[in-house]
Amino acid sequence: MSKDREFSGKRGIYWKSNTLYARQVVPADLREHFEKGELLKSLQTKDLKVAEYRAAQIFHEWKTQFDKLRGSSSALSEAQRWKQVLLNEQRKDNAVLAALIAEDDNRPLTSIEVDDLNLGTGRLGLEDYLEGVAQELGPKEAAAIAKVITGKSLPTLEHKQEWIDSMAGRVIPRTLMQLESKVDKLAEKFPVLPLKKTDVARWIVELETEGRAEATIKGLIGGCRSYYDYLMRMGHLNPEGVNPFERPKFTKKKKASKKDIRQAWEVEDIVKLTTASYAKTDDANLHHLILLGAFTGARIEELAPLKVEKKKKK
Repeated sequence: MSKDREFSGKRGIYWKSNTLYARQVVPADLREHFEKGELLKSLQTKDLKVAEYRAAQIFHEWKTQFDKLRGSSSALSEAQRWKQVLLNEQRKDNAVLAALIAEDDNRPLTSIEVDDLNLGTGRLGLEDYLEGVAQELGPKEAAAIAKVITGKSLPTLEHKQEWIDSMAGRVIPRTLMQLESKVDKLAEKFPVLPLKKTDVARWIVELETEGRAEATIKGLIGGCRSYYDYLMRMGHLNPEGVNPFERPKFTKKKKASKKDIRQAWEVEDIVKLTTASYAKTDDANLHHLILLGAFTGARIEELAPLKVEKKKKK
């Protein structure tokens, strides 16, 4: 904005050419959509009270425009976006202030000069955003998002790829895929961390109630324990804290009768299984493994390591 203006004393309202104007700094993440870094509109009045009323409507319109440009996204992705906006702003503000200190002309800045620096504009936008979330979804949702933005909560999947990469070369690809799937299930249930042991305990009971096999639940909890341990060791979560997946308790089940231990497969079941595996194009080996298992009776750990050169010679 040009220098021929005067701060009115009300946030976002300025005098220019003997008329009051509404002014809004364009958020850093939306600058590419606007010709200038600020929005300016005449309020067509000299009365400050009338100007405040009209400015409130204009600010609402601008905010709606910003929301549309950003598009619809989940609360978690919005929180991560705001987290990056504030981080970028902090770097910019620190650079500006460092330059001012270097000049050291011992002259106090005027309110207009301070406003021109656009310090903390992201924080002002964040306040408006959280206020909107609180009105639409409730204060608890707004507080949860604020925790992610301020670093008090960690998005569950934020360091998943980093963890997977750390095991590359030490763990076979199939195991990596299984571990990744377990962490995805963790994120579906708990989008953010940290967790309490009671959270994990309730989840286990929920899985047991759904009828999940004990081995499946234990495998899931084991994969989550490994990931949580990595986050703690790397300092992404409190390294002095307690891993909530350590020593979990499971409901003791009654010993199955001989009748319930094994159920014979019907011929049509085998056909359905092999047909479905053939259609699963993202795992070309699955279909062949099922056929080998059906015809040989071998276990998966016996079949998986087999190589072409190991085929029996006639």
